[in-house]
Amino acid sequence: MERNGVLFASMIVASCGFAVSVFSQIEPVAMVTERIAANDAFDPTAEISFNFKDAPFDQVLNYFQREAGVPIIPEAPVPAGAMTFISAKAYDFNEALTIFNKFLNPHGVVLMLEGDYLYLKSLAGAVRTAQEVYEDSVPPGVSPEKIVTVAIPLEFTPANVVAEKVKPFVGEYGNVTSVENQNLLIVVETVAQCDRIKEIVTLIDRKLVDSEIRLFPLQHGKADEIQNALKQLLQVRQETIVIDKNGARTKVDDVNLEGVNFYADARTNSILAVGPKARVDTIEELIRMLDTPDGMSGEQQLRTFRLEQIEPAVAITHRQSLFQAVPAQRKPTMIPLPATNSVMVIGSLSHLATAQSLIEELDPMEAVERVEREARIIRLEHITPTVVQQTIPPLLTARQKQAITHVSTPDGRAIVVAGPPSDLDAFESLVDGLDVAPEQDKEVRVVELKTDDPVALLERARALYDATDPKAEVSTTLDGESRKLTLIGPREGISAFEQAIRTAGEFDTIERVKRTYTTTHVRASQLGQHLARLAEPLLRPDDGTPFVTPEFEAVDELDQLIVRAEPGQFGVLEELLTRLDVESAGDWEFSIVPVRMGDPEAIVARARTIYEARTASLDPRDAGPVDVQIDEGTGHLIISARSGGMRAFQEALQQAQQLVPPPRTTRMLDLEHVQAGDILPDLRAFLDGADPIDPVRAVEPPKITVIERTNSFMITAEAAQHQLVADYVRRLDVVEPPEDLPSLRLLQLKSSDAVQIAQMLNNHYSQRPSAERTEKPVEVTADAGTNTLIVAAHDDLFENIRTYVDELNRQSEEDGPERETILFTLKVAKAQDVATAMDKLYPVPPLPLDSRGRPMPWLQEDKEVTVSAEPNSNALII
Repeated sequence: MERNGVLFASMIVASCGFAVSVFSQIEPVAMVTERIAANDAFDPTAEISFNFKDAPFDQVLNYFQREAGVPIIPEAPVPAGAMTFISAKAYDFNEALTIFNKFLNPHGVVLMLEGDYLYLKSLAGAVRTAQEVYEDSVPPGVSPEKIVTVAIPLEFTPANVVAEKVKPFVGEYGNVTSVENQNLLIVVETVAQCDRIKEIVTLIDRKLVDSEIRLFPLQHGKADEIQNALKQLLQVRQETIVIDKNGARTKVDDVNLEGVNFYADARTNSILAVGPKARVDTIEELIRMLDTPDGMSGEQQLRTFRLEQIEPAVAITHRQSLFQAVPAQRKPTMIPLPATNSVMVIGSLSHLATAQSLIEELDPMEAVERVEREARIIRLEHITPTVVQQTIPPLLTARQKQAITHVSTPDGRAIVVAGPPSDLDAFESLVDGLDVAPEQDKEVRVVELKTDDPVALLERARALYDATDPKAEVSTTLDGESRKLTLIGPREGISAFEQAIRTAGEFDTIERVKRTYTTTHVRASQLGQHLARLAEPLLRPDDGTPFVTPEFEAVDELDQLIVRAEPGQFGVLEELLTRLDVESAGDWEFSIVPVRMGDPEAIVARARTIYEARTASLDPRDAGPVDVQIDEGTGHLIISARSGGMRAFQEALQQAQQLVPPPRTTRMLDLEHVQAGDILPDLRAFLDGADPIDPVRAVEPPKITVIERTNSFMITAEAAQHQLVADYVRRLDVVEPPEDLPSLRLLQLKSSDAVQIAQMLNNHYSQRPSAERTEKPVEVTADAGTNTLIVAAHDDLFENIRTYVDELNRQSEEDGPERETILFTLKVAKAQDVATAMDKLYPVPPLPLDSRGRPMPWLQEDKEVTVSAEPNSNALII
């Protein structure tokens, strides 16, 4: 009896301070609660340890209330899940309760300490019964999982606006309520969530730079009536187009007050305005107009508004939406007067002021002093009235568009404008800026005249040219000795002057004329060759007149082609030049180029930089623009460019890809023996001090993330970095050997493969928890030469391994065919001779060899038939 008491006492001492498995301590909740109630007072400093593996929550609850010494009163069903938490550390009551609630909260319940009891409640029930109420924020020291109520006062932002903004951050069980009268926000949530929401509210509730708060006491009108009138006057209508998934467009109308808020206080009969200073000043002016002795309910008055730009019916239509919220018996009356284009309004002074604001917005001319209108005729020299009517209206303001009217004259050379003088001046200045002579490119042509009196011919041609009222000025210079006439001016003017020379009767005296053309798409030398080949069959006359062959001189450096020909030939040559100097579709190429590595957009951008630097000095026809599109599905580049540009850009693309570093990939690295988070500091320190994998370039360090759930590393790095990290982690992920290493033992396998059995045993025992692998290590290796297992394992586990090997050997023996012994007595022959002969017929099976040719005697099979002789009885034993 004394021995049993000592043993019981030693068991109690051994269990103090250590986690005890709940599987051997299952007691009904009621029994545990009664026993705890009889114990001493609750000690919050007592330490509690957790060491559970897939333990049901009802058993963990019994263990927790027993260790804490506080009974649990369940007000919600115990969740059906299980808990796994293994830690060698002991926690005080508050820390242990916080850890336990982290497992309970995902199941919709929480364990709360209220008074002398612990209550298991649903989260929704805990929110409704939250007792602690704090102002502005939760003080330090409160458990983060505890559900509390926090009242957050706001200074600058309305409570209802802030409540809408923070609702997405509150859990399903929490609640956010706004108290608009006190501008207060009430939050019911866990302490951790309340702290987070408080930080968000602090960022939202900030004073605007131009914000102003002003109180307007009212003397005559009522606060709510003036508030309604202000909403009607200050609201702005916005139209939003919403496109659904089918592409259908829906127009949504919305009305807001553009950043200003005002509130009516019936107790003090005042208006509180909050917003930008300019908007608050506008509210002050409107309140001054509305807060009159007659007030919002004064006698009916009449006022007539003269309209300039809109019809009376338009004003009445907008009136219906403006006074829609006003009761029918107090709604003002608006009567259209089409004869005078006016509107008569009958209502109170406040309604008249509202109607005046509406008409000023619809008919801006009513808001300013009326001035006399006048009409002007603006003559046009270089442009037509149509150009004026299309160009100038977009440059006018909305008021000027309504104030100015304009029409063209019947002859199309002038425009008639009517409106205020100041607006007409602005309109006329815009017309003067447009009505200017267009700038024309000037050309130089040299004409050789064969005549006795070139001066007289030039005078007659000048007279004829000036008589046609030309729009282009052509200057002429005559060299008397060479009889060459130089013409300078626009192409149209020079052609007209040549026609004047022909009309003067001296056309036959004009021989060759030199003209210079600038090529755009084709080289001047190539264009000259084409023209020389096509000119003769097209220009040679059929009546036998001598043919003068045109001459072509190309200047490729300036992209110019100099043509010397008769004036009558230039019509055909210019037509050929226009048709030949075009970009050919065959000059463009199309190619698809795969991107081996890197970001395609970054590679294309770098390739363009290289391409532009290389082709800056080349002719655009040799390079030109390059169009590159990226196919998102394959990452390939779709390139379209000229032949020369295609080759240059592909070379630039190859050079750009040479600048791309090796690709970075993401891999998972599992650990077996140690925790990933424990070796992460050592791993980072190793990588910081290791030599760079490529000294010639800057290599981005690997990105390492710990996945605690699977005890793994997620690593994003280059291939060489992956190899370095994996090698170092393999060296760290080892089991620390115990003080007493297990001895090595040999187990012989008869028929099974020792290598496969060793691999299977190692995989099986590596699935154990890390603590168990450290306490009871197991390492099995195989000797393929002798088909033997070399086992280094704890004694408890070695017996299991030996039992398994014996079972394998026994099964291999049982799998063979059954053998029996038969005795034959010989009458004539000698038994010894017959036994010798039969033994040669059934020799010993050959010795098995492994893959390297080494013998495996443990796999040696028995002789199929064994024969021996008994000389005394002359019998055979088979």
